[in-house]
Amino acid sequence: MAGFGAEIWVIGAPVSIFVVKNLIEGVVAYLRKVDRVVTIIDALDSELSMIKSGAKDYATQMRAGRSTIEKNSAADKTYAPYVPIGDLGNIVFDELKSELVVLSKRTLHDVIDAYVLDNLLTSTIADFTSQDFRKLAHKRKVAAISKTVDLADETCGKMEKALEKLRQERGARDTFLRTRKWLKITV
Repeated sequence: MAGFGAEIWVIGAPVSIFVVKNLIEGVVAYLRKVDRVVTIIDALDSELSMIKSGAKDYATQMRAGRSTIEKNSAADKTYAPYVPIGDLGNIVFDELKSELVVLSKRTLHDVIDAYVLDNLLTSTIADFTSQDFRKLAHKRKVAAISKTVDLADETCGKMEKALEKLRQERGARDTFLRTRKWLKITV
């Protein structure tokens, strides 16, 4: 009987080592993935913060200049406000969109909503320079600008919600990353 137990241990040892090795490799791969997710979250956070700031500035400037816009629009039928918009687009989002599936479903939904509203706001502002906008009646121009300011406010709200979700997810990932220190695994 003693020989039989020894055979099982000898045969089982390579299997156990194989299982433990794969388990450790899996943990290390997961930790690398968590690090990548944190990098993605940080990049999106930076871009969304910048976009939110721009939308907020736009809304503030348009509110402040509303009376001037109304006067100019009434005096000149072809008047259209000049609103500088960047042509860079959403560089981080466009670059990382294939990797966004690593975010939780709720966070991903809020991030996409925020970017959709940003694209809508940007294209709406760009339309101010079109001939169709210039042909609008004074009241319709003022109404369009007013609705665009409302859209900028809504965009800021969506950006804030997306940033909050990203930061919550980042906090959860940071907590996990801090707990790995007891494992003494470096990635």
